[in-house]
Amino acid sequence: MIMFLKVIFFVNAGIIIEIRYTSANLGSLEEQANCIRGLLTEKAAPVMNIIHSIFSLILKFRSQLISQSWSFDAGKQMAVHPNFALMQQSYNTFKYYSHFLFKVVTKLVNRGYQPHLEDFLLRINFNNYYKDN
Repeated sequence: MIMFLKVIFFVNAGIIIEIRYTSANLGSLEEQANCIRGLLTEKAAPVMNIIHSIFSLILKFRSQLISQSWSFDAGKQMAVHPNFALMQQSYNTFKYYSHFLFKVVTKLVNRGYQPHLEDFLLRINFNNYYKDN
């Protein structure tokens, strides 16, 4: 029988961090909780501000997307959205912040600051999406 536990942390302005746990993975649960606790410290406030900004941009993009509907432009033979320019700007800002978060966390990990950030870095850089050129 596998036990299942789901813990949800509510952090600044509705940011939700969710931990899922099975009985076979207690070490992982403790590591995830340490990571969350580490991000709630005063020293980690700048990192949390970046994360908060990223989540705010996600919500902003969503509201821009659903505020108006897509339409078909027969002249251009493509779908158009009245807020496309705003959505593109939100995306570019999200992309900038996410790359910046990657760089900041990478520097912190390289300096040995809070070892649990290595796991966080692995999660945000899954499949080596962010590569320094």
